[in-house]
Amino acid sequence: MKTFELHIDQYTKPQTLAGLLKNNNIQYGDRLSIRSFLNEELVLLVVLSALNSFKKSHSADKVLQDIFENKNSKEIQQEIQTEFGVSVEITTETAEKDWHTFSKEKLAKAYGDEEPEYDVSMVKEHNADYKK
Repeated sequence: MKTFELHIDQYTKPQTLAGLLKNNNIQYGDRLSIRSFLNEELVLLVVLSALNSFKKSHSADKVLQDIFENKNSKEIQQEIQTEFGVSVEITTETAEKDWHTFSKEKLAKAYGDEEPEYDVSMVKEHNADYKK
C-alpha cells in the first residue's frame, strides 16, 4: 500500500491528475492524501473524474449521483474506497497558510543551492530610512 501526497490545486484538469495517478501506478489499497483550497466535495469530484478516466469504471456514475444527492464527503470517500479501492484523505487549507507556503517555496527557488549566505556585515551602504 502506497500513499500519494498531492496538492491538487496544481492540477487544473482531471486528465492531468489521472495521468499522474496512472504514471505512479496507483493500485487497489493505495491512499491519496490531498491538500486543496477547494471544499471536500469539489476535490472528490476531481479525484473521481481522474480515477474514472483511467480505471474506466461505471461505478463513477453512482458516486456522482451520491454527490448530487447531498451525501456528505465521508460517505462519498467510503464509496470511492469501495468502488475503486483507493482511500482519499482531504485537507482543505486556508488561503493565508497556503500563500505563506507558496511564497516560501518561490523564495527558496530564487536562490541556488550554492548561493552564499549574506549577513549585515556585507552591506556596503546602509539605508538610513530603514527602520528595524
